[in-house]
Amino acid sequence: MVGGDRRARRMHARQLHFCQGNRRNRLGLQRTHPGPTQSTGYLRGIAMENFTPEELALLTPEDLALSGTDVVLKLNIGKVTLPDDLEFVDYQPGLRTGVQICPLFDCTKIDPRGSDAALIRYLPNAFTPKHLHIGHEMVLVLDGDYIENGISYEPGTLIVRAPGTTHYMQSKNGCIILASRDIPVKQLT
Repeated sequence: MVGGDRRARRMHARQLHFCQGNRRNRLGLQRTHPGPTQSTGYLRGIAMENFTPEELALLTPEDLALSGTDVVLKLNIGKVTLPDDLEFVDYQPGLRTGVQICPLFDCTKIDPRGSDAALIRYLPNAFTPKHLHIGHEMVLVLDGDYIENGISYEPGTLIVRAPGTTHYMQSKNGCIILASRDIPVKQLT
């Protein structure tokens, strides 16, 4: 089979060329992310211009996460309706303006570097100041206009932020997001 042989050769080439060790060495990736003092430029833009489109297509989500590359996906989730009995409370008043939270779990109460997840509601004209992510953050926009660093995301957008990401958030008309972090953030302002 000509097609099968071609596929087998392509897979073999991928394994040789992109085996984990070679791939990480070629990309300059490392397994552990640096501490907070080194995070600001964490592996951004590492020699990606040296790769062909075919090689870039072979990178795994793990490779992208280790490279410090953010991932944004548009999902077709339709209209999301939240239960009426959810309790939202003001989130970090004095720091965040017009932001409310409904915690789903919060391990930071046990371990200051613990993970957390919550539904977060931004009221119209809400604002969260710039901060640095020490670990990964995942945000799913459920409703409204969610704005990060001036870029507006619509419902159904899944955003995975890599360690070292800095951003501020806001909403003009209000929104609700589902957010999870593996390590809390460091405030910059």
